[in-house]
Amino acid sequence: MERFLAVALRVWFPTAAEDNSPASVDVEAEAKTVRVGGKTLACITLYKNGLEPQPCSSAFRLYDGLLSAGTSSSSGRKGAASGSNASSSKENAREFALELVPLLLDMWVEADPDSGESMPRDSLILIDCILRVLLLLIEWLRKESPSNVSWFEENFGTLLLNHFECRFPLSHDCLAGRGQPLTKKSKKDPLFDRQVSVASINLGICEVLAGLLGVLSADQGQQVLAFFGELISTGQVRSGDTRVVVKIARLLLPRVSPSNCLQLVEAMLSLYEEGDILQPKDARYILDFFHELILGPRKLLEVVRPVVDRFLGLLPVRVLCDRGEGQEEASLLFLGKLSLQHRSLFCIELLPQMSREEDQRTLVELICRVPSLKKEHFQALYAATLDPLPTSVVLYLLQLLKERFDEEKKEVAYVAAYSSFLLSVATGMSRSKNEQLGAIWRDDSSWLELKELLPEFSQIPVVPIDWDLLPSHLMIVEMVAKSFEAFPASWNLSQIFEPFLQQFLEAFPQMSCSAALSIVHLCGRRRSPKYPPWLLSPPWGPLTIGCAAGLLCVAAQLSGPMPTSMPALVQALAGLAKRWPNIFNDLVAQFCQVLDLPLSVPCLELVCGALRILSKHHLLATPARNLALQMLIGKQGSELRRHQWFLVTLSEFCEGVQQQQQHHPRQSAMPQPSSVTITVRQ
Repeated sequence: MERFLAVALRVWFPTAAEDNSPASVDVEAEAKTVRVGGKTLACITLYKNGLEPQPCSSAFRLYDGLLSAGTSSSSGRKGAASGSNASSSKENAREFALELVPLLLDMWVEADPDSGESMPRDSLILIDCILRVLLLLIEWLRKESPSNVSWFEENFGTLLLNHFECRFPLSHDCLAGRGQPLTKKSKKDPLFDRQVSVASINLGICEVLAGLLGVLSADQGQQVLAFFGELISTGQVRSGDTRVVVKIARLLLPRVSPSNCLQLVEAMLSLYEEGDILQPKDARYILDFFHELILGPRKLLEVVRPVVDRFLGLLPVRVLCDRGEGQEEASLLFLGKLSLQHRSLFCIELLPQMSREEDQRTLVELICRVPSLKKEHFQALYAATLDPLPTSVVLYLLQLLKERFDEEKKEVAYVAAYSSFLLSVATGMSRSKNEQLGAIWRDDSSWLELKELLPEFSQIPVVPIDWDLLPSHLMIVEMVAKSFEAFPASWNLSQIFEPFLQQFLEAFPQMSCSAALSIVHLCGRRRSPKYPPWLLSPPWGPLTIGCAAGLLCVAAQLSGPMPTSMPALVQALAGLAKRWPNIFNDLVAQFCQVLDLPLSVPCLELVCGALRILSKHHLLATPARNLALQMLIGKQGSELRRHQWFLVTLSEFCEGVQQQQQHHPRQSAMPQPSSVTITVRQ
């Protein structure tokens, strides 16, 4: 009977395929044959318009009437079809239930005459089988017609309540030993060698009673709820029981009080939180439960809102880690978006914890679709970028925010938060990084030459802790620049830049190489020739010169052991030279003035190294190169001439001027440097 109902449910109601039935099914063009017990002779053929027992299947006459719409060859038996064409499948299903349910309860009493106080294991197995048949029959009736639910309750409610009143819940010590050993025949049958437990039988009884709440007394209803809650809270739910637990919860929710609703949903949440005892398919059932709850009646949702919000806070981990298919994937996607709206800050904090870049990009996409991004969201996003995130993920985030800006530019608060975020990402500075820079700057065991030299160029010296990160950071700063260039042309961006940089100057006594590079790369840019460039007025011009000088001195010391960052620095300086060529006159003059200071020889060597970088990479226009050569020639009478690195610097500038005159003979230059070259060579 259990096999028959399980397979028949699959035939007529394909959505019932979630039940794992031990029966085997042969699918044919015209019919489906159910072989009960594995015997070819004992089988029933299920047709689309009914079912037909085989001639040799006399033992299964009870099944003949179920769902046979007047086509059954059997008649005259109780529960069978009447033979009239007017007989409906719904009536036949009800007649089937009227005959079967009392029979099942009689069998239960025979298997358990002591009402659950003591029974052998064989009886427990038989009761489990009876209970499954009863549940399959209830499922059949429910799927056949919604009206069958109330019909079943009216006809069998009192009978079932009286039967279970003294039997539910079964005690865990009700088993009286192992009972009689199973026969060889039954041992071969998996139905009678199944794993059963008192907890699973109690859960099945609870499922039956949950469908009878209309006739349950208040005390009986509380007993069902109390048992259900205790079952979950005490950890008695096994992995395979989750689908049944969710089904019971669905039956109970619309028929209990608001306070009981809240307790019920809290129990489901606690089951979801115990992710270590559940399989992925179990989590899916609970996800579907909350999915339906959120999309269900608003009145019910408002009652359980606190628990739903807690659930949504737990969801992003599973959304990103579980890979569903079909409807499961759709549920995860829906709940993921809803979770982001409720717990967007939590999701942003989750971003650096993702181990795969693909997951990080997915989460970035979802974050950028949050309906309302506020100041706290941008602050959390910036904190996430400092973890750090891969450069490609940061660039993707900046690109999506840039595309979103056109929709948000009318919101003043959004523009302010977004602008601050862009400049923060560009500089890469934070309180923790400032503490790190301060500790390095106070340490007397490293970077001694730079610590002596760099304060001469800027009030905020550059600390070379992230020199190797300049290539990737330059790409980020370029995206930041493009984001600002997408602002409306009529906006005065100095009102955005100047307050931020003023706070920057006050907050950070040192800066990283990345921060210095960002200032160099942003200085002098403009959205169109009609509008003034950015960051040229004091104090930003002198600050940019100090940043460029500091980066060049760091490059003079580190470009040998770490040459990979030199192209990024050269690219940034070349862009600055194109936008603001006169700045290099001031830069060269500052370098040459520092050569006159009473600094240590290694510091002066770094200055000459910085000048050679400018010359080697053709970053100086003719006026700046001539100025550098003139000032270097003027220092031939000083102690500098005793050092080889000074003579090499002077020689390279002389050769550079000669090459420039060969390519541009009409350009006015310094007096012929031939005598200077001879002096250097001598």
